[in-house]
Amino acid sequence: MSDKIENQLKEYLVANLLFSDQGFTYGDDTSFLEEGLIDSLGVMELVTYVGSAFAIQVRPEELTAEHFDSVRKLAAYIRKKTAGNAAAETPLVLEKSARAPSNGF
Repeated sequence: MSDKIENQLKEYLVANLLFSDQGFTYGDDTSFLEEGLIDSLGVMELVTYVGSAFAIQVRPEELTAEHFDSVRKLAAYIRKKTAGNAAAETPLVLEKSARAPSNGF
């Protein structure tokens, strides 16, 4: 599977939590908490982002280091939550109905 989710997570982390001009300079297995990359408030921001960006609901019992403590763990969690949900990896495309009135829309 592609690294699309990992790259999207890294972009978000750099822009919103790390505020780095050098990109994500850590490995995909680097622990967010052990390395001090994000604090507990940052984790909550990340949870909100993940829910919104990937159209998933993070249940309280899922908010663990097993799921939210590295890019690799978080990407695996997202893939598990979105398995069978093509919308997570595919942009939404609206098609024009063949029966729609021809009014320019």
